[in-house]
Amino acid sequence: SIAKMIDLRPTYAIRKVKGQEVQVDPSELKMSHIIVIKPGERIPVDAVVLSGSSTIDTKAITGEAMPVEVYKGDKIYSGCINQSGVLEARVTRIYKDSIVSRIMETVEEAQNRKSQKEAFVTRFSKVYAPIMVLLSVLIMVIPPSTFSYGNWETWIYKGLIFIIVACPCALAVAAPLAFLGGIASAARQGIVVKGGNFLESLVKADTFIFDKTGTITQGNLSLVEFITGDGKIAEDIPNQEFIEAITLNNLAKVSE
Repeated sequence: SIAKMIDLRPTYAIRKVKGQEVQVDPSELKMSHIIVIKPGERIPVDAVVLSGSSTIDTKAITGEAMPVEVYKGDKIYSGCINQSGVLEARVTRIYKDSIVSRIMETVEEAQNRKSQKEAFVTRFSKVYAPIMVLLSVLIMVIPPSTFSYGNWETWIYKGLIFIIVACPCALAVAAPLAFLGGIASAARQGIVVKGGNFLESLVKADTFIFDKTGTITQGNLSLVEFITGDGKIAEDIPNQEFIEAITLNNLAKVSE
């Protein structure tokens, strides 16, 4: 479920060699190699733009809903999607050190981050299981060797019953399975939990602070109030054409 939701890894890269474009695996790229990213393609590794301009969809990495414009000299990051123009870029990080690889490694290592309950069960099982096996062997060996002479079949049977009843499988499996089920269920809803310890801490949380447009919001702006130059709130909202002319980049100019 997690892999299906957050698999940002590009499947190929286009390297420019002596004026020719060659399709290669992203892991084959080295520092200072020149790559070409065409519209609609996912950026394979972290790089810096050498020529061209485009808009980049970065929400898979940063959570920002609005595309980012990039030009010559700007840094671009693996996992983002090139939307418009063709870019030529120089590799600044090899594939295993790029942003997308580090994100995927973090997600894949989530199972190693155990909660306090899981850690306790693991430690307890390491002590409990050998003791129960030892007791089972003693049940099989001591009675037929002492007071129940030669009755090996009966006591071996009882020893096997004891180890089955005392087996810590349910104890060892229950806690990890519960956390794994929670992490998988969250992944199906589009939420990545990095480990059982974070899922356990979530129960104790009473305040949540969110950032990044596009993470929990749609990035659809709307005009709520119009304040004139003297600080007064205008009674009449400007018409739709004027509203559409206002963007994040020219709000300051419009207010002037």
